[in-house]
Amino acid sequence: MRQVKNLQRTVIEVGARDLWLWFEESIRTARRLPAVKPKGYKAAWVDIPTDWHSYGWERAKIKLPPPSGKQLSRLDLVMALLAVVDEEDRRKLVWMRARKYPWKKLEYMFGKHRSTLAKYLRDDLYRMTLVLNTDKKIRQKLQFCI
Repeated sequence: MRQVKNLQRTVIEVGARDLWLWFEESIRTARRLPAVKPKGYKAAWVDIPTDWHSYGWERAKIKLPPPSGKQLSRLDLVMALLAVVDEEDRRKLVWMRARKYPWKKLEYMFGKHRSTLAKYLRDDLYRMTLVLNTDKKIRQKLQFCI
């Protein structure tokens, strides 16, 4: 990210590398969101251990804290930028590669060589960067992400 100062205002330009890091962060943020389907209403009873002799011996389940507002804003921005890519397969490619799918699996899924897939990914990332730095509606979302 770099800031360019004009006489009137400061303009922030986001590069392809920063955008890719935001994609990877958005994957982690999306995993921390609550479930889509609301849980059913039940009676509120305390958790009762089934075996009193081994209470506390099982491994503790650690939950991640909920995402911050800035992370949710970046997730929203990334989803808006992903709509810039025309083909559904290429959107899937960007999202799966951000989830760190191996190239070999992506080759089998899309039926193309990894150099072709990498070229598609790079082209789409540059297109999203261009839209991010020029489109007014998306730039308004950008101020909440930084």
